[in-house]
Amino acid sequence: MKAGQELESFALLHSRLQRHPELALSVILPVACRMWIGVESCSRAHVEKLCRDLSTIRHPLDISIVPVEERVAWLRYDSMAPHVVSPSWVRLQKAPVLKSMDVDWNIIKYAGDLAFVHEMQNGHMVNIYLIPRLPVAIANNVSCNPNGAERTKRQTKRMPRLLHPKAIEEPQESMDIAHLLDPNVYWYPGRRHKLETIGPGIYRLNDQKDGDEYIPPFAVFTVPVEALHTDGVGPKLSELNLFAEGMAIGAKQLNFPAPSPEFMRWSYECYVAAPIEIGNKVEVDMKPGTVRGTVDDVHFDQVSICMNGTQEYITVDAEHVRRFYEVGDAVKVMKSSHPDREGWVVSIGGDQVALFDRALKEEVWMPAVFSLD
Repeated sequence: MKAGQELESFALLHSRLQRHPELALSVILPVACRMWIGVESCSRAHVEKLCRDLSTIRHPLDISIVPVEERVAWLRYDSMAPHVVSPSWVRLQKAPVLKSMDVDWNIIKYAGDLAFVHEMQNGHMVNIYLIPRLPVAIANNVSCNPNGAERTKRQTKRMPRLLHPKAIEEPQESMDIAHLLDPNVYWYPGRRHKLETIGPGIYRLNDQKDGDEYIPPFAVFTVPVEALHTDGVGPKLSELNLFAEGMAIGAKQLNFPAPSPEFMRWSYECYVAAPIEIGNKVEVDMKPGTVRGTVDDVHFDQVSICMNGTQEYITVDAEHVRRFYEVGDAVKVMKSSHPDREGWVVSIGGDQVALFDRALKEEVWMPAVFSLD
């Protein structure tokens, strides 16, 4: 099967075997084997049927028959669990894999999410921090009852938001939030909630007795190392920004054991290399013409763009993306002979932009090397 997809293949085969128990006695994932899975079956045709149309398994199938007397040797145990260190970044496995494990089912909604490794426990369990997925209002659905009266039902979706306790508990005079909390970063529930203490520094929303556990502003879980992707994990810029904000405010106000600034700086330098930021207006030359849009996310050398007009998303190489400006844009000069000037774009000519300096009240032409305010 395909390298790195052994766990997902095992979960899919196990699920199919539960629906069709006549095809095999069991499905086995030997820890010592890579790109192989064991199937106990009396028929090669049954094995082929069990694996049919699974994208994680290579076709045509490469089936090796293991004699019964060699089965124990083939299943020998050599510890090959992923090596996890702290601090580091990992990702949770996909939902089918998590469901096949003995894990807290609250973690299923975080499948595929980026996690920060806080510490190892007993060699095979990992304590991780996640950006909480909390219900956020995204729309209001209006309907009419049989009497013609309108009824509004709020539609919500679980979105990644930091949990700041000073924003959800009843405010007290002694509480002082350092800066205005961005609703796209921090959770703003529709009603007041309180946090219930369930352990040293660990909390749960008091109306969710079986809900997630939090060390604000993060959700905290302890999972087996097999529940994590550890190789080739690359955080996206939007994910790093949320973790950086949470760790910064947590370290200052919430007594959170944040990683060193050097680790976060290394993360940005290592994983986010594109010379653009989320929200920048960019353009890309594509067939049949130039496409313009807004940067939605950055993932090392890949950029996700929300296209103007259609609001559809495309992903392109960062090297093909270039900034563009429109008359009226507020900009700050980052390079050239006029550093730190701020003002508005009043004219554009080729790769030159005319800026009206708001402090000096004068117009100056320069190359388009600005950063938007």
